[in-house]
Amino acid sequence: MNIVSGSNDVNLTSTNLDQASSIVKSVLERTALDQSCDERKEALILLSAAEREASKRTNIEDESTVRGLLAQLQHLDNFFRAEYDNEDEIKPHQEVVIERGVNMLLLIMNATMKIVQKRGHNYRKIITKLIEEKSCESSIALISKGIIDFVQTLEATHGAQPKLSSSVALNSKLILMEMACSNSDDFAQFKIIEDYFSLDSDIVKSCCAAMRATVTGGDNNNAAKAIAPPSPEKEFTSEGYVVSRALLLNQCFLSF
Repeated sequence: MNIVSGSNDVNLTSTNLDQASSIVKSVLERTALDQSCDERKEALILLSAAEREASKRTNIEDESTVRGLLAQLQHLDNFFRAEYDNEDEIKPHQEVVIERGVNMLLLIMNATMKIVQKRGHNYRKIITKLIEEKSCESSIALISKGIIDFVQTLEATHGAQPKLSSSVALNSKLILMEMACSNSDDFAQFKIIEDYFSLDSDIVKSCCAAMRATVTGGDNNNAAKAIAPPSPEKEFTSEGYVVSRALLLNQCFLSF
């Protein structure tokens, strides 16, 4: 089997399909935050040659991407805590680094959102598998919430001035998407969003605006659509879904 990519011919036989798959997975993990790069495109071409079944290719791409995003997220979490946990005061140059870290968090959550929205059942299976492997203890939305909480404490205890509104908004959307995937405590549930209601008014407004947009499908930039079941495997009952939707809207409209 031959595929042509640029000026390079790649010959795949039955003896090197497994090796090709391993290479592809490694590249997809490494490029999880740079999905338009040429290296990733080459890997996907190789994957198409190695695996003819579209659903299996999608599963491989999703799992590799989530693994890559999770690794980046865990690295970011560890960096923040190691760098700032014992600081008495956040200096201006450290504020710049924190802002870059928050921007990276946005990229990770946004890339995760694309998978959760389109293939929530895939995302649920992948995260469950990673937890069973002890690669992580909880979902990407929950780990992201932990990072946001930590950065928020830097404002209260270290004098930092992080800009978290966008992160809170995107995290709220991701939480709602995870709620549609599973009702397991390994994934985000409504009680996690409730934590945001105790923070300052800008954070609450960002959270509620994101929730209203996600639940009603009113997000102008399509970052998140209505909280419709992402797959037939959705675990909420239709009755429970209506109650959750009404509760979310009620909480948000009452907050203003």
